[in-house]
Amino acid sequence: MNLESVKPERARRVNAHIQSGHFHDADELLEKALDALEEEASAPGSSATERRRAAGRKSLVEVFAPLRGMNVDFERSQSASRQVVPG
Repeated sequence: MNLESVKPERARRVNAHIQSGHFHDADELLEKALDALEEEASAPGSSATERRRAAGRKSLVEVFAPLRGMNVDFERSQSASRQVVPG
């Protein structure tokens, strides 16, 4: 197998991990990365939405769900704006 990276930063990161002793070569690094991706994909709660919920974060749809059907106007009132004074 012959792989090339067109991004110098990516090649620098790979080489840094090899030189630090974390991996013997790029093939070992790639295998570890692919194993981690497969493990993450097969784990329960692996979708982005499920991970966000597990972290206690909500999507915008979830945040604004209680306002659905209330016909709330989010237009900015010009009378509530502040005057900007040059400093």
